[in-house]
Amino acid sequence: MYDIVIVGYGPSGVTAANLAAMQGLRIAIVEKDTDVFPRQRAISCDDEVMRVFQTIGLVGPIRAAMHEGVTSKFVTSKGKEILSLASSITHNGYHQRNFFHQPHLEGELRNGILRYPELVDLFLGHEAVSVVNGPDTATVTIKSTTDDRNTILEGKYVFACDGGSSTIRKSLGIPMEGTSLPDPWFDVQGETLQPMQGTPYFKFICDPKRPGVDCPCPGGMHRFEWRINKGDNVGQMSSKVWSIINDLARKGSGNPALKINEENLDVKRTWQYTFHVRRATQWRMGRVFLLGDAAHIMPAFAGAGMASAIRDTVNLVWKVKAVIDGRASDSLLDTYEDEREPHAAAITKYAEKLGKIVQVKNPVLASLRNSYFRTIRHIPGLKSYTNSMKGKPVPGFQSGFVARPNHQKTPVGRTFPNYDVGTENGRMLLDDYMGQDLCIFGLNADPRTLLTPEELSAWEAWGARFIRIRTGTLVVGHDEVGDPVGRLWEWFQKNNNAQLAIVRPDRIVYGVDSDRVDLSPRFAEVKTKTTA
Repeated sequence: MYDIVIVGYGPSGVTAANLAAMQGLRIAIVEKDTDVFPRQRAISCDDEVMRVFQTIGLVGPIRAAMHEGVTSKFVTSKGKEILSLASSITHNGYHQRNFFHQPHLEGELRNGILRYPELVDLFLGHEAVSVVNGPDTATVTIKSTTDDRNTILEGKYVFACDGGSSTIRKSLGIPMEGTSLPDPWFDVQGETLQPMQGTPYFKFICDPKRPGVDCPCPGGMHRFEWRINKGDNVGQMSSKVWSIINDLARKGSGNPALKINEENLDVKRTWQYTFHVRRATQWRMGRVFLLGDAAHIMPAFAGAGMASAIRDTVNLVWKVKAVIDGRASDSLLDTYEDEREPHAAAITKYAEKLGKIVQVKNPVLASLRNSYFRTIRHIPGLKSYTNSMKGKPVPGFQSGFVARPNHQKTPVGRTFPNYDVGTENGRMLLDDYMGQDLCIFGLNADPRTLLTPEELSAWEAWGARFIRIRTGTLVVGHDEVGDPVGRLWEWFQKNNNAQLAIVRPDRIVYGVDSDRVDLSPRFAEVKTKTTA
């Protein structure tokens, strides 16, 4: 019997496993491959995902091999910049865009699982065959890839992290709705043997004849991608690799003399892929949940697919823990899709918009696109959107496990800041102090005094931590954090002079006192005393 059976050991599955094991949940992990896939697929994560890596205690080794703060350039076929999305450090404490080498990332995440041998059973070299929901558990049948022997796993809950062709989703009969973009793309990944010429930026080459990507990657890798045009012989595409790579690199850099060959780049992998825009019709069926690509698939233009999958895990794991511990009713788990689907849909639309900018085919329309972006880059109020990532959607919701506000200008449903604070054990980022607890903060006050007796009693039963924020100091005591330069103070002031904030384990603001609504925990189980 497991608390969670996780099917799929990619980035979302292994992150879910780390989060669950940290909270003492007993888990089984099923994965058909016996080792980390040796080539990179996903490449990008954002500031919120970096917070997740911090929470599970692995951000240090993961950051060690990252390219942090990547700028994305959109350039014309002559190398002229039309759009530049520069990354900045946000209130989450990290850059908005960070590149990783996926085998290294997955390796570090899997190393994290080794910290919990008593809680985790690994079934590598096994693939899921089917899942059956029951009233109290779900049963997963798995098959060994070496001897075809079946094993039955029983879990209170099942996480399907097994990708776009999810066996678990298909076993449940949940359809995927959506479409595929009409033009496939070709991907070339190689190891750099000598310093590559050109600029260090990630570049979209917006050439109507053949748009593409020029991407310096962590781990000494470099990636080129391009659209396969009608009339191209895909079977002969590999013979055109060097010609197209050089064409993209020259256009991306604006240097017609640039040359790349086998002495610069050792090609390790080539493959063809198609962009999909699809969504499962439901993300929960009984005790089974779909996460990541099993639930929603988006084009890669925003580099947000893996980040969305990890957001799914961090939204769901703490809720499962609360239900298993008897602190919340099972209906809390229904908020998973309610909270996550709107942002997944928004980031999918954002990726589609970026793709439309890149993939204009008509030369006249491409010229108009170039002129349009060059013009708005000089218009006050719009300039920042063409030189930053302000246009990227951030998570935000006002229904689900939140104290429902009665207005729009509220921090509820958005992330609480991850600022540097003082504690009785020294300075640290706030997330490290919070751990995986639900925390209630009071600004220069004991938060207990800012709640009604009913609210206080309910949150005490939940097991919340109560933390006083002391502004202008690093000298604090137990259950206190210091806000030396007032960054947390400014956050409270900005939000209608709030004095109290309730923050969920996934760093989402549950409620603030300035909204003047009931702050009691929704979906909480009613505790009753029993006598022998």
